[in-house]
Amino acid sequence: MSCVTRASAFMRHIPVIYRQLSKTGPVCPSHVQFGVVGSSGTEKFRHLTCVPTRYINSHGAAASQSRLAEDHRPARYPTFQDRNPDRDFRVVLKRLDDMARKMGRITRNQLQVVFDEVSKLGVATPNQSLLLIRSCGSLLPEVQPEERTNLVHQFWEDMKKFGTKYDTSHYNALLKVYLQNEHDFTPTDFLAKMEADNVEPNRVTYQRLISAYCLKGDIPGATQILEFMKTKDLPVTEGVFNSLITGHARSNDMENARNIFNVMRNVGLEPSGDTYTALMSAYAEKGDIAEIEKTILEAESQNVLLNHRHYLTVAYYLAISGNNDGLLKMFERIELAHGYIPETINLCLSLMSRGLDEAAFETMLLLLNTKDGRSSADGEKVNQGNFFMDHAVFMDMPFEKLSYYMDKMIEVGLHSNPHTVALHVALRTRNFAYAEKVFKRMKELDMPIRSHYFWPMLAHSSAQNKEEMKRLLSMMIEMGVPVSIDTYTKYILPVMRADAEEMIAIVQELGGTVDRNLISSLCRWEINNHQLAGIQGLLDQYPELVEVSTFRYNMITAFCRSKEVEDFVRILKHISGRFEYGHNEKMSLPVYLGVLLYDTISAIPATDLLSMKPHLQLLFTRMAEEEIYISSTRFRGIRNLLDRQRIYGLKESALKIVDPSEIEENKVDNMDLFQRTEIDATEVEKNMKDLKEQNANYRSPLRSLILHYCINNDYDKVMELKREFDSAGYGMTAAMYATMMAMCCNLNKPAEALLLHQQMKEFDPSFVLDIPKYRLLLTALAKNDQMEDLMGLLDEMSGLDVDSYRLERNMFHLLNDLATEGLTEKVKTISEHIILKNVLKPTTNLIAPLVNSYILKDDMTGALECIDECYNKYKLMPHFHDVLVKLIEKGNTEQLQQAMDIASVHHGDINMLYDLIFAFLSSGKLSEAMKVIETPGMAYRDRRLQWFAEKCISNNMEEPLKNLVNITRDVSNCDRDQMYFFLMQFYAKQNNPDQCLQVWTSMQDEGVVPKDRTLRYLANVLNSSNLPVPFEVPPRPAYPENTGEEPAPEVVSRRPRDAPVRHGEHPIMTLVGSGNLEEADRQLENYQEEGQEIPLEIFIKVMWEHLKKGNIEQCLQYKERCSKFTEYAPNRSFYNKLTIEYARKGDLENAHKIFCESLSSGPGLHASGLRVLSHSYAEAGDHSKIIEMKEVYEANRSTPFPATKAVLAAHVEGNDLPGALSFAESEIAKHPDRSRQLGFRSFYSKLIQRDELNQQATDFAEQQLANSNDAPSFGLIFAFLDNNRVEEAKAFIEKCPELKEKPSTMLGYVISMVGRDDVGNDVRTRIENVLSMVEGQTYLDREKLYFYLMKECDLSNDWSQGLRVQERMESEGIQLTDLTLKRLGLLLERNGQPVPFTMPPESLAFYRDKLETMRKDHLPEIAAE
Repeated sequence: MSCVTRASAFMRHIPVIYRQLSKTGPVCPSHVQFGVVGSSGTEKFRHLTCVPTRYINSHGAAASQSRLAEDHRPARYPTFQDRNPDRDFRVVLKRLDDMARKMGRITRNQLQVVFDEVSKLGVATPNQSLLLIRSCGSLLPEVQPEERTNLVHQFWEDMKKFGTKYDTSHYNALLKVYLQNEHDFTPTDFLAKMEADNVEPNRVTYQRLISAYCLKGDIPGATQILEFMKTKDLPVTEGVFNSLITGHARSNDMENARNIFNVMRNVGLEPSGDTYTALMSAYAEKGDIAEIEKTILEAESQNVLLNHRHYLTVAYYLAISGNNDGLLKMFERIELAHGYIPETINLCLSLMSRGLDEAAFETMLLLLNTKDGRSSADGEKVNQGNFFMDHAVFMDMPFEKLSYYMDKMIEVGLHSNPHTVALHVALRTRNFAYAEKVFKRMKELDMPIRSHYFWPMLAHSSAQNKEEMKRLLSMMIEMGVPVSIDTYTKYILPVMRADAEEMIAIVQELGGTVDRNLISSLCRWEINNHQLAGIQGLLDQYPELVEVSTFRYNMITAFCRSKEVEDFVRILKHISGRFEYGHNEKMSLPVYLGVLLYDTISAIPATDLLSMKPHLQLLFTRMAEEEIYISSTRFRGIRNLLDRQRIYGLKESALKIVDPSEIEENKVDNMDLFQRTEIDATEVEKNMKDLKEQNANYRSPLRSLILHYCINNDYDKVMELKREFDSAGYGMTAAMYATMMAMCCNLNKPAEALLLHQQMKEFDPSFVLDIPKYRLLLTALAKNDQMEDLMGLLDEMSGLDVDSYRLERNMFHLLNDLATEGLTEKVKTISEHIILKNVLKPTTNLIAPLVNSYILKDDMTGALECIDECYNKYKLMPHFHDVLVKLIEKGNTEQLQQAMDIASVHHGDINMLYDLIFAFLSSGKLSEAMKVIETPGMAYRDRRLQWFAEKCISNNMEEPLKNLVNITRDVSNCDRDQMYFFLMQFYAKQNNPDQCLQVWTSMQDEGVVPKDRTLRYLANVLNSSNLPVPFEVPPRPAYPENTGEEPAPEVVSRRPRDAPVRHGEHPIMTLVGSGNLEEADRQLENYQEEGQEIPLEIFIKVMWEHLKKGNIEQCLQYKERCSKFTEYAPNRSFYNKLTIEYARKGDLENAHKIFCESLSSGPGLHASGLRVLSHSYAEAGDHSKIIEMKEVYEANRSTPFPATKAVLAAHVEGNDLPGALSFAESEIAKHPDRSRQLGFRSFYSKLIQRDELNQQATDFAEQQLANSNDAPSFGLIFAFLDNNRVEEAKAFIEKCPELKEKPSTMLGYVISMVGRDDVGNDVRTRIENVLSMVEGQTYLDREKLYFYLMKECDLSNDWSQGLRVQERMESEGIQLTDLTLKRLGLLLERNGQPVPFTMPPESLAFYRDKLETMRKDHLPEIAAE
């Protein structure tokens, strides 16, 4: 292949990248040093030119400036007073690094925190000081340049006092900050200062000094340094020429500025986008819009790519020079790309810092509101512009001016509620006077004002006086803000220090009303300060306003402390008298009182248990006398709790408060529940013998003995018992056969195991053997070389979704062993059989040998066909890189085009581009690789780059690796330190320390801050070669470093070919964007009457807006107009949204028609539309329609119907339980792997709530469990727990003990609820139900349950419940881990509560990582903390 021409022959067929790849880009001359080759991005522009891009902070640039904090992730609630200041400092650095990478900027406060930590340590490493210096430039767009310069001078002097040794990189960084801040300094004095410190300037120093002269327009000074560089034989890079353009322009010599382009070409350098931007910025300073447009056309004619950063740079200089008229022309040329939004924000912040807030506001409106147009999942526009309010309030902008801006933002649709953002900033910065102005404006606009909005002001006044608190309370009342209970108890009452009567009088005096919140908060306050007796007066005076649930936990704590039984009973009597059924999650009064009593007893500290016994005795007696009863279910929990806490002698008294009506209703069953014993195998045998002597049925104990001896692998005993089982005429079950078969496999008896397997299938053909037992049998057959039987077993497994990792691993070991022995055909046969029968999910390791066989035969056609087939079937692409390299080396453009088509369709555009880049680099095609990586929207994917870099290192591929480092320089968010580190590793492996040192110099040239790890690595390389180390080596931390970085989000932003026109291109779009659809409809009618041509995009936009607002009739009218355009076809999203709107309006007939139409014209609806429509049918009880939808959908799609669970719901609504069970049984028979998608949990929950759960429904779950399908059983258990029917759940598990073997499923039930908003406060109740269910059992670890219970308390900010969980864990002898104690301690601190234990000193993240490393409990959720 001959370079670009032959590459274009196949690339022009790839629509995604053709436009960029077909252009011939600049090729850098060979004399340009490493680190500059191929660089054309803003990062180099900022580092090497004299154009100060103070607002431009691309992700890649930010990453290169702040890559020091690689050791630890930040804690969730970090504090910096802990015992390890060095570790805390790294946490702060990591936070600063994350902010710079994601937002392209940092704040003054964040930088100050880092410096404060440096001051606290009293020492700064060279890298840390380098980070602080670099951060005082363009990374602080919200700070004025003069202030940034003063800040860097302060840092410089203070760190010098700490003993920091400055080298060339530090002076270069300081010089760069001067340039970015346009600081006026004398270059000769700067050189003299370096000489006084014995620091030798290098190439980067001289280049930046040239930029300094050029910023002043001092061409002679710049020329003098340029001549000196030539005498030193230092290369002149593109950045120097860019600086000279600025220098000539500022000396009013535009002709010579323009002539620099010719000078560059004469020395073999082609002007890049940065060069053209330097020239356009010069014209922008002079307000010459015509020359700017002329320069843009020239760049385009030279195939030079100008991206959004270049245009934003020009826009900046237009704005600061007062030429706002030219901004729109620059913005119109900007296309969406990765990093566009942060760059725009930084531009606005820079302009605001210069006092150009009007220009910043106009820029925000033009770029964010017009260009972005992002919408949320429900079609609503995302609020934008928070940063503007934030900075405006921070700068204390006059409120009238900011109010005008906020009103304008609402008017144009940029932000729906900017006043709340401004209020938040004012409160956060403690600008309370400003906040009050915002409050008043919000009241004028009739915006909702919440009680907690006043908390920061109330908290501040807590340190002031009562009069200020009364003033704020009066303001809340005047504004009509309801004062919440937390507002009273946390802020107002602690300051007012008034008793109940005084506080009520104050509220009434201020014009407030005595409501439930006030009385409940007073009750809570009285309980906390005066024990239980304090609320008796409120109970008497305001009985209808006392809500016990609001101070329930305070009441329990007060009782445990005061032991005031009479007062406690009086409160219980109040609850009994005013209890409403359904008020507390449909609990009855006895259940509610039982829960309250259980919580009270469990809250008693372990040290007070004995002293509380007589008080509990009295409490039970007084409750019985007052006829205050609890349910029998809750009594069992209390009985077990008393036993666990070793409070003996109280159960008889507690039994007296059990609801007598409940006992009389089912006395036998209740008495049976009161007595429960456990028997071992010996007792079972004795019981069986007694039953035999009585000629009674002894099947149950005999079955239990068989299972017991199977577990103990006692083959002879099991066979003996089986014969007795058969002779007694008892029927074996399939599950018993399966258990005995597993025992035979464990004893290496494959013949006996196969016989039992056959007997099992004959006994119950529908029984499905569980995967672990299949795995045992496969292993036994493989060990005994019974391949025919093994293949038959694989055929049997073909209908199962075998996804077990252990089975996959065993099969791989089997295939590898056969391959090692040279049995290639057998490996191929087995692997193909596994894939064709779907025994295992195909992976790269499983199918790679098939592809590799074609490559070894040099059959590229067969290899590509195999890869294509793999992608079509399994979404895998083995050996694709090797195929690409071979095709490029052969110049086979036709097959290479075929490979790219495969990758683009199946592998994704970004991955396809990376595949192509790596293949070009491996083949030595650098120019083609550069073209590909310059594709707009190219996202950074660190794992892909790491894979290729490590491949280069292991295979000694120097040029590909070196070129990879060069061409990734301008990739957004790229970790440049990591890329250079790969290259340094390569040269170290080659034992070439000089090249390693050159890599370090190149990092300085690019402005990359080396990580401590990189510097230590380079120092080791130099020391091993007895070479001097030209920098201070950072000390190694006492704990392991975490050098990994989380990959940045992979975002590909590009405008679709058929995207709607921009809002500013047509007046209709402006009307639609402002929400004025009526006027848009009217003007469209006028345009059509006048015969004007209206683009299709206009109709589509208006049609969608009507659909979003639920105007179906108008939407369909516009759809009819769109249909007149031949290129229009409704897409999947349109059908989906239309179906949802029809369903929401109750028009199911039309919704169903749209569903059928979507399938006939395309892939059908999205899952959201299918679920909404199915749910509507389910509510109507029409299961036949849902089944019809399911059948039609699955006939047209290869994926399962996503709303199958609605079928069971519809059957329940239609009172058709037999039909529901019949449907579930047929679905499980057809697709046993999808049984968990049938919605058994919601199905059984509906039956329970409707009181329709019968024996038929529970028998179905047991029957399916016998067939090794546990989905219905666990669905029933979870439904019991969801509805607080713990004892029934417990009884079912005891009836089906095999469920105890799967504790992970039960734990998954708990994990799935923690932190979910849709479950609400029910999470803790359900976890408590699980704890009650497993009480006295060992199959589920209670420590794990308490772990998640404590986490839920943390997430819901309930500190009192957290303390109770701690006490319960301690009372049960469960040791609290440091992670749990830290979590609880932080929870208490957040709520202003004392911490009654020594809180672990490290951060929460530290203990989470420690626990994860130790794998003490193997909690699957630890990493998601």
